[in-house]
Amino acid sequence: MKLFKKILNTPIADLTHYDAAALQKYKMINAATVILPENPTSEFMQAYSCINVNCATTIKINPSVKIQNANGIIIFNDNNTDDNTIYFSNGITVIDTKEKTPQIISNGIAIANLNSCYKPVFSNGIDTKCDFEFTAVKSFGSDLVIDNDFLEGIENNTLIAASGNLTFNKNTDKELLKEKMVFFVSTGNIIAPEKTMSLLKLKSQTTGKFKTNG
Repeated sequence: MKLFKKILNTPIADLTHYDAAALQKYKMINAATVILPENPTSEFMQAYSCINVNCATTIKINPSVKIQNANGIIIFNDNNTDDNTIYFSNGITVIDTKEKTPQIISNGIAIANLNSCYKPVFSNGIDTKCDFEFTAVKSFGSDLVIDNDFLEGIENNTLIAASGNLTFNKNTDKELLKEKMVFFVSTGNIIAPEKTMSLLKLKSQTTGKFKTNG
């Protein structure tokens, strides 16, 4: 009897705990990332080679390492990370650790505080470090419009994270923006007056585009 083989469709295909017999059940894998064991057996690789694999990234890790999804705007610190986990991030990842060095796979923006460190296992996005020590993070899960009142109310040493478009009002005060020690990150477009654009490119990061609104 012919064995009916399955198709695996998943963002992350973690095969670290599969053996050759389990792999033989699949004819195709469609995934953004395929994770293989660090030292696979020859039988495992033989079975894997018979699968039609469509993926953007393949990595190998120790099977004892855990995989944890992190979606949206995630802030990692010493209390919610450990050294035996790889964090698979889709969105904005803020690293604000003092002692730990989290392992991160980023599919968006990963930004570390000035004195924080992390280990990028793989990046399919933007990895950056803030050029000052931020003491506060304000996150917005949608589009954000910024005017002068907003800027005046923001304390210095603040990171602004928005998972949408970041739009600066057409009458944004360039000098006010310049004097504020803030950094902006967005997974949408950053839209601002032409007069502030060169300054914003120094004080922000986006996976979208910089666009002018006047």
